[in-house]
Amino acid sequence: MKRLILYLVVLSLLTPLAAFAVGTPEVNRAVLCTAIADREPVNAVTNIVAGEQSIFFFNEIINAAGSTLTHRWLYNDVEIASVPLKVDADRWRTWSSKQVWHLLPGVLKVQTVDESGTVLAEQSLTITAKTE
Repeated sequence: MKRLILYLVVLSLLTPLAAFAVGTPEVNRAVLCTAIADREPVNAVTNIVAGEQSIFFFNEIINAAGSTLTHRWLYNDVEIASVPLKVDADRWRTWSSKQVWHLLPGVLKVQTVDESGTVLAEQSLTITAKTE
């Protein structure tokens, strides 16, 4: 029994504490794009022309297993949507999308927000008028 206790004490000293620490959620990648294919963003954009159909906000997230993050969509600094996204693993790719064909020229911004309200990532794009 003493050997077992000694073994467990030595093992606990050799095991890195980081293995037991709960990580802080981080966004490795945040991309506004026009499509998602094979769980990856396609055609990253910073500008679109009014009348485009859909925009996607892609995130690759680490250290957030078991939590719910939110994509907060803002148009000209006014919230137009809030999309909760459940994170099921320590490395997780997720996205949300919005139909934007009806938006006039302005700025569309999307934020990734954790459960405490902290903004983890933010991307924005400019919607410009159609030229004929």
